[in-house]
Amino acid sequence: MIKTISKILLATSIAALSISSLNAKNIVCYKNNTSELSNIENIPFDGEGCNGVNSISDMKQMGWKILDIKILNNGDKFDYKYLLSDMKKQTKSTKTAFNPKTMITIIDNLQDNKTTIKIPNLIVGQSGVVVHKYGNNKNMIVANAKVIDSNANGSTLEFSSFDGLKQDAIPTSNRTVEKGDILALNYLYTNALLITPSQDTFQAVRKKFTDFTFEHSDIYAAHLKFTNTPKPTILDIQEYAKSKDLGTIFVVVDQKVNILDTRSLNLLDSYFITYDDTSAKMPFYTRVSGISSLIPEVEGIKGIISMLVSKIKDDEETKDIDSDNYESYYKYQIGL
Repeated sequence: MIKTISKILLATSIAALSISSLNAKNIVCYKNNTSELSNIENIPFDGEGCNGVNSISDMKQMGWKILDIKILNNGDKFDYKYLLSDMKKQTKSTKTAFNPKTMITIIDNLQDNKTTIKIPNLIVGQSGVVVHKYGNNKNMIVANAKVIDSNANGSTLEFSSFDGLKQDAIPTSNRTVEKGDILALNYLYTNALLITPSQDTFQAVRKKFTDFTFEHSDIYAAHLKFTNTPKPTILDIQEYAKSKDLGTIFVVVDQKVNILDTRSLNLLDSYFITYDDTSAKMPFYTRVSGISSLIPEVEGIKGIISMLVSKIKDDEETKDIDSDNYESYYKYQIGL
């Protein structure tokens, strides 16, 4: 009887209105094809904020915090990706409520890789794609787009390279954004990945957000088991969601349903939900068991990379984060 009552309360406690929450701005700085290891944080990085000029050390001095680090080994070279957050608190929003439906407009102006559109009151970090029409019903996505400013009169978006549908066997296009191209905002937003602490919250969120198609957490858990990743970071989650064309990531933590944009990792909206956090399990609710890391003796270069990442994260004072506690772990991962 008690369990039945708790399920009813859980299903009805998801608030319909946006709440005031921590909404940090997240950016990704990267450095590809480098042999640098020990001095990596002191060399210029590419990406938003770093812009080929600032190092990770520079960004930390400007107040940015490291949320996650991804290092890939390419022979004798390495690719580094840092997720940084300004950790700023957002006051209660006066913008329109989050709407996941795709919005279409024609790009009629371009300046410094940006455009302004006449759609007002968007959420900073909201994203989309730019589509070029060739005629004969042939279209191609040529760029990502992200909202960087919005007010009651309109919004400004910045373009970046389209990084979806990766396939080495398919050639990439050098086409850039042009006037007359189509901007599709909220691209694939209703396709989502859902991270929850328990079966009850998983079922409650799916029941409430009926406009969304959620990939079952068992599918992602099977992927984690295959890749020996028992504790996925936010960049691991983002990489997977992008590979499956999932436009949003739902993370239930801190008594809220937190909706993140897959491409920008910015918080789009949060909704109240009540659940028993003592029943939470790591890495999240799934029926897949036995997700474990590689045995250290056979890790090879992956072991070296893991130790390097651990050392950098220890330097960022993440030792206070309880990685075995669902609430503590995911609040840190999404910047709450």
